[in-house]
Amino acid sequence: MKVHFGACRFVYNWALEQKIKTYEQYNKSISRFDLQRILVHEVKPANEWLKKANSQALLACLGMIQV
Repeated sequence: MKVHFGACRFVYNWALEQKIKTYEQYNKSISRFDLQRILVHEVKPANEWLKKANSQALLACLGMIQV
């Protein structure tokens, strides 16, 4: 349980930071699908411990961000 909650918290905070940075730089919001693509292809391979958590739970964390 700790791994899943920790991974979800990490993904949520990472995605929120990406949305804020993108908006500040380009005055546009990054889409959930772009975040998902970056998460799967860049963030997860760089953070092997994320592979221990349920992938559907991590993707669901992206849908909770409202900025």
